[in-house]
Amino acid sequence: MNLLEDNIYTLIRKIALPASIGFVFITLFNVVDTYFAGNHISSEALAGMTFVFPMHLIMMAFGAGIYAGTTVLSTEALGQQNKAKVIQLLYNAFLFTIVISFLLGIFVWFTTKPIIILMGATQEALEAGVSYMHIIALSTPFFMGGYFLNTILTIQGDTKSFRNAVILSFFINIGLNALFILYFDWGVDGLAFATFIVTIISFAYMLFKVRKSKLFYEFAYEFCVRDKIMQWKISKQGLPAVLNMLIMSLQLFIMNSYVDFYAGQHAVAGMGAAFRVEQLIILPTIALNIAAMTIMGYNYGAKNIPRIIETFKAITLIGLSIVAIGILLILAFGDAIIMFFDSTPTVVSFGSRYLQVSTIVLLSYVLVGSATATLQSLQKPLITLGISFFRRIVLTLLFFTILTTYFDFGIDGILYALMVLPWIGALLFFILLQKTIHKKKIEFT
Repeated sequence: MNLLEDNIYTLIRKIALPASIGFVFITLFNVVDTYFAGNHISSEALAGMTFVFPMHLIMMAFGAGIYAGTTVLSTEALGQQNKAKVIQLLYNAFLFTIVISFLLGIFVWFTTKPIIILMGATQEALEAGVSYMHIIALSTPFFMGGYFLNTILTIQGDTKSFRNAVILSFFINIGLNALFILYFDWGVDGLAFATFIVTIISFAYMLFKVRKSKLFYEFAYEFCVRDKIMQWKISKQGLPAVLNMLIMSLQLFIMNSYVDFYAGQHAVAGMGAAFRVEQLIILPTIALNIAAMTIMGYNYGAKNIPRIIETFKAITLIGLSIVAIGILLILAFGDAIIMFFDSTPTVVSFGSRYLQVSTIVLLSYVLVGSATATLQSLQKPLITLGISFFRRIVLTLLFFTILTTYFDFGIDGILYALMVLPWIGALLFFILLQKTIHKKKIEFT
């Protein structure tokens, strides 16, 4: 495929469709875990897994950072037809991945318990969450390695391997969950061990595909030189993506704490189930953003701003269409979806209310995602970081405090805030994206 000249919609279909299927199966993977936790363990176990979800995001944040930084710089180098630079970038990203993997695993192991305690979890939810994350922490090198390997494949236009790995993982996970929970009765440890095993299998498959790829055969050891300037560039591009997801994780800590305080552990469990539904709807649009970053990165290297704008419009239109269908499904089957995970009345009640809020804000997530991918490709990642911190932390704390305390709306105040905040972020992203594109047009003229 020619990323500089082929039809944009054709390129998006070829790159994003396999990745979209992959992301759907990632969410279904989590849906299966949530189902087993809520139906075959306990509501408290489901609450415990919701409390540790931000820790998952922290792990994903560093993987996304390596992916984003390496993808943007590598696709730009490929657009310049500089294969030697690509190999050197990948080598330096590999060094990053090794170091971060082990440091991240240690961090997750030792900080999970105090963080869950800080959020106010009950003893049962605390024990479930800590036990689960301790096992997951051991899989960190394979988890991070999977992100790195997927980067190598994606910059070559191969998202099918990622899709195949995720689908394989999904079906293996179902079997292992049934074995470990229904037969061996291992509880949340069974969920974690299943994920651990599947992560290793997925890593092995991705490694096999990388060894069969074109870039692997073009690999040359003379380009494998540790370069501090190049590492700085990867960090500069990737760190904002890391911090963006860390900010998202911190926002979830805040949300879990407030919901637990005003509505209790079952409400936290209901929100956790609703999160899975949100993910299922929004994750295909993340695949669109990945495709966009690949296309835009090539065209940024070729200084083709009109094609970058065309790509932004295309992924936004497709993303809005996908999410609109998801919103209709939530409106039709919201209560039944939450009951699938946990039929406890208080869990279903709050989970359903949270999904109603989602129908109002899901479209804003598409706009934010498209703008973020475009700014990342234009090598302006710090803009996304500033907006994310302002909206997710500053405004979240401000709105939550005013609506729950000053106006005494309680849990309703939290839901009101969640209806408004994403749209504020979308508006800010749109304004700054327009300004950035205008400056780039002048710069490349």
